Amino acid sequence: MQICTAEIAGYYQVATARGVATEWDVKVGDAGSVLLQLAVVWNADLIVLGRRGHRGLAEVFLGSISNYVVHHAPCSVLVVQGITSKTEPPLEAVIQSQN
Repeated sequence: MQICTAEIAGYYQVATARGVATEWDVKVGDAGSVLLQLAVVWNADLIVLGRRGHRGLAEVFLGSISNYVVHHAPCSVLVVQGITSKTEPPLEAVIQSQN
């Protein structure tokens, strides 16, 4: 799996341009554990994360990071359902529309 820091940096630029205090980092490891560690280090009030919508056996075998975080987080958690439509505009279009 390749981590796309350029895409993350693009979202950072959009948020910063809109006056949202933003911080990002890339970590390698068990996603649920890393998220919980960062929440403690940052003294977070809220964790926002997406979910793919695995159900049934897929969730049993693949696990659910969002489920793990919801049940173990030291703060509130907002889980956002992922968009499955291919009609979502590419990041470049979003950034250009902001300029």
